[in-house]
Amino acid sequence: MSGTSVAFESGLWEVLAGIGWTHKLFETMQSQSLPPNAITYSALIGACAKGARAETALQFYETMQSQRLMPCMITYTVLISACAKGDQAEQALQLLKENAVATARARRHRLQFLDRFLREWRARRSGIATPVPYTHLR
Repeated sequence: MSGTSVAFESGLWEVLAGIGWTHKLFETMQSQSLPPNAITYSALIGACAKGARAETALQFYETMQSQRLMPCMITYTVLISACAKGDQAEQALQLLKENAVATARARRHRLQFLDRFLREWRARRSGIATPVPYTHLR
């Protein structure tokens, strides 16, 4: 999805949240078999943050996790904002910690990928045709 369409989708959800249509539009998506993705959930959580609806934002976050969708930095940012506006400082602090762990994990995966890529590239460059064994990223 391009940056423009992400910005449009996020902007659309924010506008609709102001007039109370967020849940209705979300339910319509589901009834039309349009599965929400991480961007959709981030936009919904952002709309909840603008309306100071921390509990609803947390419910969307839990649903997102139950569907095994990975939250991104934007998800955490708007969720922490919703918690801050909803006087849920402890929950916001927990989310900050969770975000730090997720960021460190993603960084480690990127480094493992780059290491494997460089080893394979060097092996091919030197004429060694044996592939580097694949190891699952953890």
